[in-house]
Amino acid sequence: MKSVNEQLDKLFCEWMQEAEKHGDCNFVCDGMVNGFNDWAGREMRIAFVGKDPHFKNMKNLDAGVLNGEDYRAYDIQELSTGERFWRNILSWANGIAGSTDIPFAFVNIKKEAGSASVSNGTLKKYARRYQSYLKRQLQEIIRPNVIVCCGTSGIVMDEIYNDIKFQRMDADGFVWYNQTENLLLIATHHPTNRMSNEKMRSETVGAYNSFINRKQLNL
Repeated sequence: MKSVNEQLDKLFCEWMQEAEKHGDCNFVCDGMVNGFNDWAGREMRIAFVGKDPHFKNMKNLDAGVLNGEDYRAYDIQELSTGERFWRNILSWANGIAGSTDIPFAFVNIKKEAGSASVSNGTLKKYARRYQSYLKRQLQEIIRPNVIVCCGTSGIVMDEIYNDIKFQRMDADGFVWYNQTENLLLIATHHPTNRMSNEKMRSETVGAYNSFINRKQLNL
C-alpha cells in the first residue's frame, strides 16, 4: 500500500494539471506536517483546515510558476518560534492530544499562494472548483477523525464534507459530530485572530474536552 505522502503526491500532480488550466499558479502542497509514520493506525488523526498559504511578500512569487512550496517539508517546531500562526496550531494540537509529540495534518482549502487575507467568496469559489480534489485529500487519503477548522467550518461542512450530516453538540456552535463516521469537527478561529492566544487555546481545547466528557458520560 502506498504511504499517505505517496498518495498525496499523486493527487497533487493531477491537481496541479487542473490548476494550470485555470491559471492558478504558485501551488502549495500540504498534508502531513509533523510526522506521518503509521498515520492510519493512530487512534487520533488531527487535521487542521486553513484558508490559504500566506506569503508576506507576494511580489517575490514568480508569475506563471505552477509549483510553489510544500508544507510537508516545514519544520513546524522551528516556525512556531517566530510565527504566531504555527505557534497556535502547535498549542492546539498539543492541548487536544495531550502530547508535545503528536503528528497532525494541515490542509489549506485554497492551494494557490495568497496575501494577508482572502474573502469567503474567493475561498468558496476555489473549494467548489477543486471540490473533488479536496474530498480526496481529506476524506480518502488523510481521513482525520478530528478536524479543527481555522475559520473555515462553513466551507468544510458545506463543500468538502457536504455528504456527511453533522450534529451540533454545543450552544456556541464550536463542536459538531457525526456518530456514524465517528468524526468530530471543531469550529474555531483563525490562528492569527485578534483574540489572545490563551483565550483561543482555551476555547479550542475546551470545546474538545467538553465533547469528550459528554461522550464518555453518554450525554
